[in-house]
Amino acid sequence: MKAKKAVITAGGLGLNLLPATKALPKEILPIFDRPVIDYVVQELKESGITDILLVSGKRKRAIEDYFDSAPALEMALEKKHKTALIQLIQASTDVNLYFTKQSEPTGIGDALLLAEDFVDNDPFVLVLSDDIVKDPVPLTKLLLQDFDDYQTPVLGIENITPDEIRRYGVVELGAQKAEGLAAVKQIVEKPDENTAPSKLGVIGRYVLPGNFFTYLRQLPQQTPDTEQLSTALNLLNQDQPILARYFHGQREDISTKLGLLKASIDYGLKSAEFGPAIVQYIKALASSGRLD
Repeated sequence: MKAKKAVITAGGLGLNLLPATKALPKEILPIFDRPVIDYVVQELKESGITDILLVSGKRKRAIEDYFDSAPALEMALEKKHKTALIQLIQASTDVNLYFTKQSEPTGIGDALLLAEDFVDNDPFVLVLSDDIVKDPVPLTKLLLQDFDDYQTPVLGIENITPDEIRRYGVVELGAQKAEGLAAVKQIVEKPDENTAPSKLGVIGRYVLPGNFFTYLRQLPQQTPDTEQLSTALNLLNQDQPILARYFHGQREDISTKLGLLKASIDYGLKSAEFGPAIVQYIKALASSGRLD
C-alpha cells in the first residue's frame, strides 16, 4: 500500500529561538519570505502526499491561520490588481490539512499517539518540523519509493559533524541494500562523540507502517521525552527491518538561531528577484572589512 498521509509534529516550545518564539510558533518564523512550515508542507505535496495532520501545541493557532483562507486579504489584493500575490497566498491552502493539539510538550511519541485515528492503520510519513530539506528530488519522495520497493520502514540519514552528534539520533548501519540504502542495526539517541556508533544522524523524515503505534505503547513509562521516537523505532526494527536512505542534498536545521539565519540567507540567495541584491550586500560587507 502506498503512503498518502503525513503527520507533522510541531508541539515543541522553540526554547532555542526565544524571545521570538514567545509570541510566534517557530514553525511560523520566516525563512526569507515564507514560514518554516510552508517549506515542509510543500515538500510533502511535491512527494504525492494528499492528507496532512499537524500535531501542534496549545499556543500555535498562527499555524492554522496561515493555512486558512483569507477572503478579506484576497479581496484587498484583487482591488490592487495583485494577481501574483493572490495566487501565492492561495497556494498555501490547496492541501487537505488537519490539526490536533498536544496539551503539553511531552515528546514526539506522545504527539504521534494523537495521530492514530488519522493514520487509521495506513502507512504514513512522519516529519519533524525542525528540518527543511531541499534536493531536485524531495527526500520524502525518495523514502516513499524505497518503502514501495521494499515494503519496510525507511528513514533519512546524513553525515553530521562531531559537535552535532550530541543533538541527533545516530544510526549503526548493517548491510547495504542498494546504492545509498542500507539496513539499520540500531539508533542511539544523542550519544557522546566517543561512543557514537557512526557519524550518521537521522533527519526528521520517516515512512512508517500503520502499526507503529503498537510500539509507542510498549515504551516504558520512564522513557525520556527525547528518546520516545528512537526507542519505539528500535522496537519496530526487531520485527520489521528499518532501512536508511543517505541524503546528499541541502538541509537546514531551524531549531537554532544560527540555523534559521543560515536558512534565510541560503533561500534568499536562490530568489530570482532578491538574490543578486543579497550577493551585492554580502560582497559590500566583505570589502568593508566588517566580516573580518
